[in-house]
Amino acid sequence: MTIDQIRTALAAHDRKMMSTTDFPGFRHAAVLLLLFPDTNNGLSILLTVRTDSVETHKGQISCPGGMSDQDDIDSIDTALRETEEELAIARNNIEILGQIDDTVSPAGFIITPVIGYAKNQPAWEANPAEVKEVITVPLPLFEDRKTARKEYRSIGSISGNVWFFSHSEHTIWGATAGIIVNLIETVEKHFNQQNPA
Repeated sequence: MTIDQIRTALAAHDRKMMSTTDFPGFRHAAVLLLLFPDTNNGLSILLTVRTDSVETHKGQISCPGGMSDQDDIDSIDTALRETEEELAIARNNIEILGQIDDTVSPAGFIITPVIGYAKNQPAWEANPAEVKEVITVPLPLFEDRKTARKEYRSIGSISGNVWFFSHSEHTIWGATAGIIVNLIETVEKHFNQQNPA
């Protein structure tokens, strides 16, 4: 999967949006799924391991991001602001490719995933209050879903399949894995429609 394919598919994608009318008591959040070229001429994703002192998702692997502030212009602004706060990556180094379908988290968030691209692997400086570790994961890991595990779970009002991917000593699962799979499926669906068998 190439960055041009992702850019093309997202430009044509009519994404599904969710609101607090559908999920009363939930709060809006946005995350940045940041892609960049890797040494194997493919794409990798920048992810963070959260500290044990953050409010939610302690110790879990996530995309940079967080809750929307009233001063944020939109979800893109939220995702870029949070990435600057967590990793000190300047927004002018990131090309926004688009957004994919909203997803809901059992922690009470409606998450808008924003897809970004950096022409080179970005330099980062992790905020120690929020980020324990930064990891880079090849995108093809998530393209080959046959190597992943999937479980059906129901937590409160949220139910559905939960993906689990192993990478080195880490397990990428839950909303983060689901967002990445949704990106891949969005691109695959677009090109399957363009080139039906």
